[in-house]
Amino acid sequence: MFIFFLLVYLVTVLGNVVIITLVWTHPQLKTPMYYFLCSLSFLEIWYISVTLPKILEDFLYSTKSISAIGCIVQCYFFFVLGAIENYILAVMAYDRYVAICNPLRYSTIMKPVLCCQLAVGVGYAVFLSVSFASLLVIQFIILWLEPD
Repeated sequence: MFIFFLLVYLVTVLGNVVIITLVWTHPQLKTPMYYFLCSLSFLEIWYISVTLPKILEDFLYSTKSISAIGCIVQCYFFFVLGAIENYILAVMAYDRYVAICNPLRYSTIMKPVLCCQLAVGVGYAVFLSVSFASLLVIQFIILWLEPD
């Protein structure tokens, strides 16, 4: 199982690196759609890197446990990256909506500055919302682990 999951991890990372490289090296792919696709590929590398290394470690060693802090950190990044991915997909849907409904004004609406603002705005919104929820969970865990 270790070899299988390691191969899945390596193929996923390599495939996403190829997508990122192609988007950044070919000038005809410098459009908002490919910019967001590149963002999704970047997120996918991080997303799989949050969980799979711990799974690979569990296959190698007999101790299959995780500390409370390690669990909280892993869950936090898992939820942040998952939420960012969902919002990037929503931004991609908006990009396609503008391209289909306003094809003549598409290049004036979806400027590179707006694409960067959307991507950064997604990051900030997700960071704030998931951080707030994580703080509540951490407080609950601290109260739960606190001796009576």
